[in-house]
Amino acid sequence: MGGAAGHMKHPYEMFDWKLDELVNFMLRAGSGLIPAKEKIDGLNLFFRREGGVTKFARSKGELKSGGHKLDELSARLEKCGARDIFCDAARALDDFMGEVSVVTSEWVNVEVVREDHPITIDYSGNWLIFNSGDSFVEALWAGSIKGWRLSTAVDLKVSGLTLFEVSGCSEKLFEEFESYGLDDSATIVDYIAARIPVVFPESSKLPRKVIGELASKLCHGGHMKDINSGLPRDLAAISSRIGSSEYSDRNRSRALAPIAEIFIEFGTLLLRDCVSAFVSDNPKTLERLRAAQLKLGIPPHDNEAIPTVEGAVYVVDDTMIKVTGCFAPVSRIIGDAMFKSN
Repeated sequence: MGGAAGHMKHPYEMFDWKLDELVNFMLRAGSGLIPAKEKIDGLNLFFRREGGVTKFARSKGELKSGGHKLDELSARLEKCGARDIFCDAARALDDFMGEVSVVTSEWVNVEVVREDHPITIDYSGNWLIFNSGDSFVEALWAGSIKGWRLSTAVDLKVSGLTLFEVSGCSEKLFEEFESYGLDDSATIVDYIAARIPVVFPESSKLPRKVIGELASKLCHGGHMKDINSGLPRDLAAISSRIGSSEYSDRNRSRALAPIAEIFIEFGTLLLRDCVSAFVSDNPKTLERLRAAQLKLGIPPHDNEAIPTVEGAVYVVDDTMIKVTGCFAPVSRIIGDAMFKSN
């Protein structure tokens, strides 16, 4: 899920979690104690129907503006490589909703998957997989949508890690925090504050209070003018290079890199035996992922690190959290290969 659905968080993006909460999530998810849903590697689309007109949206801005009609969507996506896929799905939804006179004032979120246009995973069939809009989805099963198979998000069977594997990953988290003098009561924001002088050496000139405010800004947003108030111009320039909105995503990722790597390892172990509900016994998927995996230096024995799912989705404190293992770097390698081949 992405686009208008917003950013689904990695565990280490739960910025107010303390280290013990992060480890607790790892232990519970790794032991299979939290229900998981399969995360789909598809295209994200929102739609709703009011006054006999179906509207579509792909971003938060489009949601706020009320979305676009079918013909407007096509024009809007003129330079988008996935235009035909989006428009085919939108046209099918529009036809269906017109035929059965479905009315839904709520935005319904759907993941669009086309078998002949895989992104990273080769799904079997053309799917519309609904992530939200429960009242609409209940009515939907009375009909069908030509050319598309329908599903809601499905449960993902996670066999779980061994105690040794879970302990190994959690111990690495403890050691990483301890290397910066942080205990299990420290939050992710505290960790980023500790990392800033390491990742950005020039920040050592900044007052400790400013570094803490920059860490909070990288996680929760805010205004640089408030942080820089009273700072000499040269220090304000340093502060802005770290915390300004144009740099914040990249700089936050740099600060979080060590624990992100730990969760890549954890997720790779977690997902190794998982099988997608939307993939038949398709060796092509494994071959593509195996080739990318080898480029990452991940041992290929028994295909342990190769899942045919993008990831697992958990709901914790009403927040959707994703664990994707090595999917993101593998996806980038496959994407690069596809780009070069074109």
